[in-house]
Amino acid sequence: MRRLLALSLSLGLLGSLVASPSDALAQRRPTPTRRRPPRRPPPPPPPPPQVIDNESAIAHAVPLPPPTPPERTLRPEPVAPPPAPPPPEWRYPGFDVSVGARIFTRTMSWDGDATQAMRPYDLSAAPALRLALELFPGALTDSRVARLFGVVAHYETAIALSTVDARGRNYDTATSSLFAGLKVRAPFETERHELALVVGYRRQDFTVRGEGDVPVNGAPDLGYSSVQVGLSSRWALSHRVALSLDASYLAVLETGQLAEVFPHVSSFGLDVLAGLAIGIAGGVELRAGADFRSYFHSFNPEAGDRYALTGATDQQLAGWLAVAVRR
Repeated sequence: MRRLLALSLSLGLLGSLVASPSDALAQRRPTPTRRRPPRRPPPPPPPPPQVIDNESAIAHAVPLPPPTPPERTLRPEPVAPPPAPPPPEWRYPGFDVSVGARIFTRTMSWDGDATQAMRPYDLSAAPALRLALELFPGALTDSRVARLFGVVAHYETAIALSTVDARGRNYDTATSSLFAGLKVRAPFETERHELALVVGYRRQDFTVRGEGDVPVNGAPDLGYSSVQVGLSSRWALSHRVALSLDASYLAVLETGQLAEVFPHVSSFGLDVLAGLAIGIAGGVELRAGADFRSYFHSFNPEAGDRYALTGATDQQLAGWLAVAVRR
């Protein structure tokens, strides 16, 4: 009996020894575990509201910032147009050159010609050319006084002119006019308008010739030499349009053959002009106008004179068109 008990104890002890190494190995193997992310700490609780009385709140009140204005849609600011250029300064030009064509008429009438010794003359229309020049050297300087003084000249001549009498006979006819003088402008402040005194010498000829260059009876050659004194004006209606008005008195010094036929003759003349100028570009202008020139003769007859006529009138009316350069 004791042997059986001892044998069982021995077997039990042996079994525990056999099973213990595996159990130890089993215990040494670590069991894999999953790592969990650390938890965020919960936010701290809000502080308890402080109870402040009204006086303390008013004393320690902090002004709130102004409210933010609502956002507006961005729009491009309007761009102001560039300023207009200043108007050009008015300044007297240094020169004025023009070339033009004229259509003129001429009438010669006699007073007190009871015997019809002289031939009246009536020219309906005839073409002519005209060239004019004004030069002011002082305009090239900055002196306001120097650019007031200048010289003026113009020349006119008829083209293919002939005369037909009552019987149908043709006569060679020629007429021309030359003027040269001085021009003094008025010292206007802005120099926009121009008013000038013109003084000079004028020569105008009118001849009628028969066959062989023989003078025609009753139609003496006229050669007027005169001193011309007058006013010349130019009024600027705008920067491109100007109105011209001229008026002159002619103190006649010579009359040609008229003084041979009427030795006591005294004469004078008047000359007026009106024109319109339109600027094109670069100082170039288109001009149109009309002028009237008349010579008045008083024969002052005396006893013994060949003719008893009392006077005569020589009138010329013209319309013209010209191209000019004014700078």
